[in-house]
Amino acid sequence: MRFFVDTANIDDIKRAFDLGIITGVTTNPVLIRREGTQDIRTRIEKIRACIGDGEILTQVVARDTDEILRQAKLISTWDPNITIKVPLTLGGIPAIAELSKMNIRTCATVVFDAAQTLAAAAAGATYVAAFLNRTNALGIDGFKMMEDIIDAFKKQGTKTQVVAASVENAHDVLRSVKLGADVVTAPYSVYEALIRNTASYATVEEFLTGWSCKEI
Repeated sequence: MRFFVDTANIDDIKRAFDLGIITGVTTNPVLIRREGTQDIRTRIEKIRACIGDGEILTQVVARDTDEILRQAKLISTWDPNITIKVPLTLGGIPAIAELSKMNIRTCATVVFDAAQTLAAAAAGATYVAAFLNRTNALGIDGFKMMEDIIDAFKKQGTKTQVVAASVENAHDVLRSVKLGADVVTAPYSVYEALIRNTASYATVEEFLTGWSCKEI
């Protein structure tokens, strides 16, 4: 089980890594643009500067195979521990297959159906990112989708790992881990909520209030 933080905001990344439980960062074009920039490389460099050797997953901005490949090969030269997010589309799958031959790590992203991931695994994707709550919003059970992916991969001995993405709260994290997701990626606020429990804080205050010594 690994936790990644899903953001391009440097402050949130620092806060997340300060928790001591985060090992990677996932971004996409929307998250990067939300930070007021479209300079992906500079943003990746800023992320790297504050996360040590943690893994970074960043996405191409292209539709057709040739352009996906061009961007992916370029991005892969920017950082030694970077994984390229490639859309799971007719343009993306051939790119994943070619990048796999070049030993460039990929994450097949925008997954909304378990059957889609069979193609990603066959193409050699390092990860597939199951969009849980975005799938729920379509009236389809995103967690059942992820369960089907994990089950199919286990039965086939597939090396492709499953990322639980589009995660909205702490219970989504727990459910994803119970289903067997290899990685959960979520905003910093979700991890804070995972740890922060009102009863825990109240009990700590009770213990501290009842302690009369000023030192240990």
